[in-house]
Formats: sequence, structure tokens, C-alpha cells
Amino acid sequence: MNFLRKSLLVILAPLLFLLLYAAALDFGVLTIAGQPTGVKKIIANSGVYQTIVPDALAQAKQASGSGAQIPLDQQVILNAAAQAFTPQVVQRSAETAIDGLYDWLNGKVAEPDFTIDLTPVKANFATAVGKAAEKQAAGLPACPAGVRSDNFDPFSASCLPRGTTPAQVGIQAQNAIMSGSGFLEHPVITANSVKTDTGQSIFSTKLSNLPKQFQRVKKTPYILSALAILSAVGIVFLSSSRVAGLKRAGTIFLSVGIFMLIFAWALNWGVNKEALPKLQFDNAVLQKDVKNLITSLSQSVDKNYWIFGSIYTALGVAAIAGSVVLSRHGAKNGPAKNLPAENTDTPAGAAKTVNEPKKKKSSKFSSLDANVAWHILETVGC
Repeated sequence: MNFLRKSLLVILAPLLFLLLYAAALDFGVLTIAGQPTGVKKIIANSGVYQTIVPDALAQAKQASGSGAQIPLDQQVILNAAAQAFTPQVVQRSAETAIDGLYDWLNGKVAEPDFTIDLTPVKANFATAVGKAAEKQAAGLPACPAGVRSDNFDPFSASCLPRGTTPAQVGIQAQNAIMSGSGFLEHPVITANSVKTDTGQSIFSTKLSNLPKQFQRVKKTPYILSALAILSAVGIVFLSSSRVAGLKRAGTIFLSVGIFMLIFAWALNWGVNKEALPKLQFDNAVLQKDVKNLITSLSQSVDKNYWIFGSIYTALGVAAIAGSVVLSRHGAKNGPAKNLPAENTDTPAGAAKTVNEPKKKKSSKFSSLDANVAWHILETVGC
């Protein structure tokens, strides 16, 4: 029986360490990705909404169509995009998609159901580009005869082709943005827009099992926490004494807490001092977006480790301190319980009890001597 008890303790001690760490990690993941609020907050804090449109324009480079070719990296184009695609518009559109995805992950709908219609925003952007192109063309001199206006770029051209008016240039630029290729060719975005190579919805094919897995993962922190509590209780009751068990469980809590605090510090240092400085992209805007997103995500993870590390450390210190107090209390009160009842008598009573036989013995011998002496006198007298 003693061997079985020790064997269980050998298993439960490392198991409790792993369960505590896994529970904290799972709670952290669910805090970040278990609900749309956490994801929205991280993305918003990263600053992606302010830079995603300039980044998309830089990636597209140019829009072409309707006899015009519009470079999207010109400052006037970027200004027009900033006025049309404001961070608020981008954030509202992204969060609509996030809410639709989480409704699907939580089993509320069979497939994600969201629609983001950027057609009006794109129209405003195209109008602004058209006006900028018209203004730019109005300041150009007429080109020599024979210069064609195919794929005309008013922002880099040195002259205006004959027979082409600035108003026509503006309309061509507007149409190139609105119906041409190169930038936001499909302004209406739905869940069905994300398809596989075979043209099927990715949510009904490759990702069809993701909601069930997601819902299972959401339950694991509570399961791990319950198992950790049972393991801690088992360690306390299987130890040689409750005091020893409490101390052993407290030591494990303290060890996990200190480990998580050290990891939190190391994560913050590693991301800011090592990972981010070495992260390089050809696109500077994209590089900034990714760095901001990584920073925001690492801060959320780091915060979770600090919180759980502090809680575990405090519980460990409390358990160890409690075991010390109980141990001292038991040492103080233990011997008093073993004192015999007769020791509570007064010293005088004890002395009386001890000396009483001696007095009786002395009185007995004195009476015998007197009788012997009287018998001798009677014999002599006779």
C-alpha cells in the first residue's frame, strides 16, 4: 500500500506541473482567439487598418483599363485612397467578416454569412482619381502629331495627345479604377468569395471540421483546470501527512509560477530585441504591418503569462506558508496531549503520596521496640 501511494505521488507531481502550465496556456489562447472581441482588439491595436490600403496599392502598383494606365504609388493617388478608404471603413468591413467567421466557428450558422460591399467606397476613390488626372492633364502641353493616347498615364506623361481633352483623361482614369484591373477588382466580398482551386467554398470543404474542433478547444482550459485541482488534492492526501502534502503542492505551484514569470520576461525581450529587428520584407509598409501585428499579439500572450505566473506564485507561497504554520502549531500542541493525568496534581500532594508509606513503616517499628523493652523488664523483675 505504501509503495502504491509513493508511486502515485511520483506520477501526480510532474502531472500537476504540466496541467497548470497547459491550463494557463489554453486560457491565454482562448482570451486572444476564443472570441471575436479579442481578435478585433489585437488587430485594431496593431495599426493595420491605417496602413492596409497603402500597402494594397503598393502591391498592385497600377490600375489599367479604358485606355488609361494609372500608377497607384503616386502621392495624389494615395491621398485619394486615404480619403475614400478611411481606417474606420476598413475596420468596419474587417470586423463584419470576423463576426461572421465566429458565428460559424461557434456553430450558429452552417457556413460563414457576411457581405462586405465596398462598391460605394471604390466609386468615391475612382471619382477622386479622375479629378486628379483631369487636373494633371490640364497642365500638360499638346503632344506633337502622331503621338497616340493608348494606355495614357497623365501622372507621368510630358504632353497631352492631340484630340484628347483633360475631361476625357479624367473619365478614362476613373473607369480604369472602377472597372479596370489591378486594384479591388471585386469590391463585393462574401464568404463564398474564398474558394479552393476547384471553385468550391473553402468553408464547406477543407475547413468543414474546423467549427467542431474549435468548440472542443474552448472546453479544454476548464477540463485541464479541474484535473489540476484533482491532482493537487491527490498530492495532499497521498503524502505522509497533510502538512507535507500541502508543502509539496505549494512547491509545484511556486515552480510553475516562477517559470511562467521568467518566460513572460524572456518572450518580451526576445520579440523586441531579437525577432522584430531581424524581420525584413521588401515592402516597407507590409513589414511595418507585420511587426505591429506581432508586437500586439506578443503583448497579449505576455500579459497572460504575467497574470497566471503571479497567481500561481501567490498560491504556492500561501500553501508553503500554511504548511509551516500548521507544522509549528502541531509541534506546539502535540506533547501536551500526551501528558499523563496524574502529573496535573500539586507537588505537595505528590510528596504526601510518596512519603506516606515511610511514615507508616516508621510507626510500626517504633511500637515493636517498645513492646520488646517492656517484656524484658517484666522478666528481670520476676
